[in-house]
Amino acid sequence: MKKNLLTVLFLLIFGLSALQAFDIGDRVMADWSGDTYYYPGTVILIEENRYFVIFDDFDREWLDTDLLRPEDIDAGSRVECRWEGDFVYYPGAVRKRVKDAIHVLYDDGDEEFTTIAHIRME
Repeated sequence: MKKNLLTVLFLLIFGLSALQAFDIGDRVMADWSGDTYYYPGTVILIEENRYFVIFDDFDREWLDTDLLRPEDIDAGSRVECRWEGDFVYYPGAVRKRVKDAIHVLYDDGDEEFTTIAHIRME
């Protein structure tokens, strides 16, 4: 009971964003320019609850905490991926992951080995 009370007190004092704090070097999924999709990137600077993220395609942007998620792509994750690195995204699911390499099974039955850099998520 005390632990629950302390958690509630912590949230009241510091807000929900305190639970989602990221550190420099953390891999994240970030909402790039408000287009409603999250793309993989890395936090490289932090200033007053704002994070400077370099995306895997080398775009970069300052973002608030609420526009970041932990990068936790794994087998079973639903993604949209750029087939053969092209510019069009197709829906599918990650079947396997080894570091930044992933195997994607697309909804149309095609599959490929690719990289986290080629995905986005809703």
